[in-house]
Amino acid sequence: MLSEFQINRVWENMLAAETRSLYFGDLASRYTRKKQWITGLSFFLSFGAAASFIGKAFFRAKRNRRKSPWPMRRTIRNYWASSKSAYLACTI
Repeated sequence: MLSEFQINRVWENMLAAETRSLYFGDLASRYTRKKQWITGLSFFLSFGAAASFIGKAFFRAKRNRRKSPWPMRRTIRNYWASSKSAYLACTI
């Protein structure tokens, strides 16, 4: 049989163990919630950066197609390609 002192000590230790369990459970829950927020935010920002990069590249390509610094550029490039293919056809 346990004495009154031992019984009180057992109850105090059980109460302390329960308190520690709840404290660390709450701490782990907060840590998990913060980690999920950080992961979601980094995913959202990385998606935004990728979309911005793709959009910027698309816009730059579209803008370069519209405003050529030299209007004859395509004509010369087409002429060069056709003359090169004609030259290669003659050499074979």
